[in-house]
Amino acid sequence: MLYKILLVLFGFCFTPCFSQVEKCNLESTYFEDLKRVDADAVKCLAKNSEKPNTLFFVFARWCEPCMWHLPTFMSIEKEYDVNLYVILIDLENSQMTELAKDYVWERYPSAKIVVLKDFPKRGKGKKYKDFINSITPPRFEKIDDMSKYFVLDNEGDVVLVTSWKDSKGDPDWKDDRPMVKRLVLPLLQKKMESL
Repeated sequence: MLYKILLVLFGFCFTPCFSQVEKCNLESTYFEDLKRVDADAVKCLAKNSEKPNTLFFVFARWCEPCMWHLPTFMSIEKEYDVNLYVILIDLENSQMTELAKDYVWERYPSAKIVVLKDFPKRGKGKKYKDFINSITPPRFEKIDDMSKYFVLDNEGDVVLVTSWKDSKGDPDWKDDRPMVKRLVLPLLQKKMESL
């Protein structure tokens, strides 16, 4: 009986996330627990969010800055009214995608993870470059570096794309908190305090 109650409660907690995915008709990848996205799907997730903003973070298990910056990214949801998604960039059915998925979920079991959609006869570098080119508005420099933050509003408009250059003057590039505090957080709404 307790098991059934927990399943029902678990379902209610994650209904908004699943409804976003359902509204955007995201397809499963080789790993059935991951959905594939492209630039249009990312915008769709933001448009169908119940939150004012949706924040995406580009991640790969082989990317050291990604691992250093993931805790900062995941901590944002504690104080800000935002949906967070981790975008894995390796090939959909690769061992690196599985390692990245496991790495994130071991540390953050409730993290929402999607994987960048594969295109026939294109490697991970090409699909990632295509994604950066299609999601980045002209007012931002198109840099295909890793550990990027994308902030989208609930209209699906990209309001921020970060790059390594945004941390250039910070004391320690391994710590992205100064950049996040300076560029990302001012675009987000704080959660309302409980009355």
